[in-house]
Amino acid sequence: MYDGTRHERRRRIVPTDPVRRSDTRKRARILPRPGRGDVSASGAYAELEQTRNVVSETLRLYPPTLAVTRQATEPVTLAGYDLPAGAQFLLPQWPVHRDERYWDEPTTFDPSRWQEPESRPGYAYFPFSAGPRNCVGMHFARTELTLILATILDRVELDVSMDGPLTFTPSLQLRPETDIEATVKRR
Repeated sequence: MYDGTRHERRRRIVPTDPVRRSDTRKRARILPRPGRGDVSASGAYAELEQTRNVVSETLRLYPPTLAVTRQATEPVTLAGYDLPAGAQFLLPQWPVHRDERYWDEPTTFDPSRWQEPESRPGYAYFPFSAGPRNCVGMHFARTELTLILATILDRVELDVSMDGPLTFTPSLQLRPETDIEATVKRR
């Protein structure tokens, strides 16, 4: 049910200023539409650098899971602690992806941080885990996220809002606790 007072307090996620909204859309590089003489979706992927940066930054701040687990296959010493084979490890992405040792202004959404070659440790960013046991669908998921985002920005107007700050509920996957509403209009 509509509550005018509640609606007025909503935080806007997508810019409401037409200039900023247009700039956001342009920077995401619009995906050519196959069948109209444009390149294929897979051919367009190479041109979507800004969109890939947006996806990388989104996954940094909001990784799909809160943590990954590992089990030691042999005894190991970490930070002076001797751990036996079979010890379980919880590797939480959320605090690592927001650690000031690896990220300037770690809580700020800044896709431009992905334009420069990485100067941080390889395991400072692992939204799909890392190393030999990373997610087998990682490259497919990144490609899919990039193409879908570019397609959405090209074909619809999004007006997304929520009550108060974005908070999350504890779960295996990262899930918003805050109600998020979206109005979608075709272009």
